[in-house]
Amino acid sequence: MHRQFVVFGIVLSLFIGTLVANTGETMLSAIDAEYRAGQISFDDAMLYKAYVVCDRSLLPVRFQNLTPPRSGGHVLAEVWNNLDIVSQSARETLRHLLSRPTGLPETYSTTHYKIHYTNSGGDAVPNPGFVTDMADAYEDAWDILVTDRGYYAPPSDGTAGGDSKYDIYIFNLDPGIMGYTAPEVTIPSTPWYDATSYIAMRNDYSGYSWYPTQLMQATAVHEAFHSVQFAYDASESPWFMEVSSVWIEDEAYPTYDYEHDFMTYFFNDPEISITLYNGTHEYGSFHWATYLSETFGDTVMREIWLENRYSSCVTSFQSVLSGHGSSRSGAFAEFFTWNYFTGSRNISGLYPEGADYPEISIERTHNAYPASGSPTNQPENLASNYIVFNVPGGASGPFSITFDGEDGHSWIAHAIIPGATSYSVFPISLNSFGYGSVTIDSTDWMGHTKIVLVVGNVSTGGGAATYTYNADFAEVGPSYNPPRNLVAESGHTGTVPLTWDAPLGGGTGGTEELSHDDGTPAPYYMPRDLSEIDPSYAMYGHIIYEGTKFNAAVDCTLKQIDVYFAGTGASVEFHIAPDDGGYPGTDFTGSPFSTTVTTGDWQTINISGGGIPIPSGNFWVGYIRTSDDIYCTFDSDTSY
Repeated sequence: MHRQFVVFGIVLSLFIGTLVANTGETMLSAIDAEYRAGQISFDDAMLYKAYVVCDRSLLPVRFQNLTPPRSGGHVLAEVWNNLDIVSQSARETLRHLLSRPTGLPETYSTTHYKIHYTNSGGDAVPNPGFVTDMADAYEDAWDILVTDRGYYAPPSDGTAGGDSKYDIYIFNLDPGIMGYTAPEVTIPSTPWYDATSYIAMRNDYSGYSWYPTQLMQATAVHEAFHSVQFAYDASESPWFMEVSSVWIEDEAYPTYDYEHDFMTYFFNDPEISITLYNGTHEYGSFHWATYLSETFGDTVMREIWLENRYSSCVTSFQSVLSGHGSSRSGAFAEFFTWNYFTGSRNISGLYPEGADYPEISIERTHNAYPASGSPTNQPENLASNYIVFNVPGGASGPFSITFDGEDGHSWIAHAIIPGATSYSVFPISLNSFGYGSVTIDSTDWMGHTKIVLVVGNVSTGGGAATYTYNADFAEVGPSYNPPRNLVAESGHTGTVPLTWDAPLGGGTGGTEELSHDDGTPAPYYMPRDLSEIDPSYAMYGHIIYEGTKFNAAVDCTLKQIDVYFAGTGASVEFHIAPDDGGYPGTDFTGSPFSTTVTTGDWQTINISGGGIPIPSGNFWVGYIRTSDDIYCTFDSDTSY
């Protein structure tokens, strides 16, 4: 499966420690702004970005006084991924700029690596020990990643660089860049999108840390993990590549803490999507991987990268975490909760270094009740807000919160009550419109100083979304689905006539059935042997996904699936996904889920967790079978 990205890059770089700074417009953002405004061509944008990294003197004067990037990796990646799009003349210039470094005549080989360097000129290493220290750091990285944790080794580049060992080039990188990993050639013999690569490292780290050897070691394991990632998916989302590589720094060198310098970019703005890749935010988001490994074990990251061979990381989260008894939305809900308990709020048993993390930014604080509001900083997809309700003196009775999230988005909301060494969670059950409430008994909040509403937009796309909330020390009644198509008619004196359609399902309950069923099971689709496509694919078995497209007239919640299977009963994995141009898109939150099906009659599959919210429009219900001896039947009137 080959996936091409136009904007996001693949070459990965590392900002470390003292390099972090809050700056205004940069060379790169100015180039992007001019391109979006139509002031420069796409060729110009790619050339200018290459100049920023490779030869800044070639940049037009208007960019020269702007802030240069702290890293050149994502710049080179974007250029590299667009070589087939630019003109022939631009492509030739860019290929020259992006070619492997030359003029490094000396080499030093280890068991797995070949290091290229020079002892003279501006690219010279400071001393022989610098090279051997780097060699040791990379062999340590290999042991951590490949030997100890079982990750794939980086794909071999054949004899590029002189032999089959992985090549590292030491030279004078542009100021501020600690290192980068560049993919070169895809591997045609595998059915996933892996690629060879090489690594570039600085020839001197002394200007960037009081402990330059430690900085070099952290950079080495970071970049080594990128070379390993390319063995799984060279087109994976750059933000998760960086999250993974910064996480492994912390795993390998837990006392160095260079990664902590970036965490304010996440914690100061929790409403920004974790998927943002801008050279700072993705580094400050590494604790997502920390949460995953602390909660589901060290192997969970390797499991996700294995899934990434055939899926995007966001889909892989759901697939892998469902095997651990959780889900993508459930994990993000808990992750958002953990993020509240850092700094002075740290609670033992969550993040191992949580006391050293920044504290999450609070969206709003209330001291008087009833309280209500909506966010100023609306959460983007896979992002969060925090609303604090301070408990006033003399308060009594139950405390209730109602929440209403913007339609068309997937939401989680829950209240947490922090204690000195632990906390309590009170989930808010939301209907298909993102509406729900919770009432907390006084015995649960009495003796505590605050109640915190944690809001998460767990949609996998769609940008920022808003919501409203109300809170008071009083009990609230049941929630009702709102009426549909409410219309107010003007032009009447003294009255405003209203018309509407009944709520979906009749208010607080009821269901509607969607079906392609004439009552008679007839044919079925035999699994296809992938070796028919290519003999080398025989080891991957059969095509095992089958699905049917439905249409939801309005936003709804999928509660049940009725299926008629034939053959021999077995476990199948159901996938619920929006339609994407006639094909299933990325699974909805809550999907996939697995169950054992029976054969020879209709079977109702109940969906746990209250169901899966489905926006109006086309969507797919499909399944993956674990055996070729089971199949779902077609209707007798099916055209196929």
